[in-house]
Amino acid sequence: MNNGAPHILQITPTSYSHDGVIGGGEKIVIYTDQALGAAAQAAGVAMSTSILALDGRSELGGARDRFQAIVGSAWQPRSIDADALISRLRLADVVYVQQCLTEVGLFAASHARLLGKAVYGSDAGAGEATALKENPDLARIFDGFHAISEFAALAYEGLEVPVHVIPGPVDSPSYPPAAPYAKRDRTSVVSL
Repeated sequence: MNNGAPHILQITPTSYSHDGVIGGGEKIVIYTDQALGAAAQAAGVAMSTSILALDGRSELGGARDRFQAIVGSAWQPRSIDADALISRLRLADVVYVQQCLTEVGLFAASHARLLGKAVYGSDAGAGEATALKENPDLARIFDGFHAISEFAALAYEGLEVPVHVIPGPVDSPSYPPAAPYAKRDRTSVVSL
């Protein structure tokens, strides 16, 4: 997709809103994309990334655009046009699925696996699919999971897929911590 450089397609069930550009129910989608780009640049590795939301009212962007959407309803895999999804997946080398343990996450990951893509997932607790609870072997469609904390890694407990705990990412450039932080006045007390 980018002069032979690997391309990572990050899939998210939801966008922030139909008025926004893209998202994933949480800003982790954007942060992950930024972190991937920064890490690749720091390592001198050429690669490209794009984000695909599965809940568009209409298609957004083409298969080569950074922000994309296909028509669907975020938590209903049957609402997603599989042909539209597959056409976007074909151009990726690596597929990273947000909310990967949900039915829609498993749907997207399964299509990526059938196309022979490397498939990784992350889930911040949107609810596991019933099918995964009944058949944990479904998780084997993933090459690995990314957990943002040791606590988040518990979501993958009992699944026979490697879990990599990589804290963050946090969008420090957009949300820099106040430096130095202001100390509170400890002489005032509010009581209810």
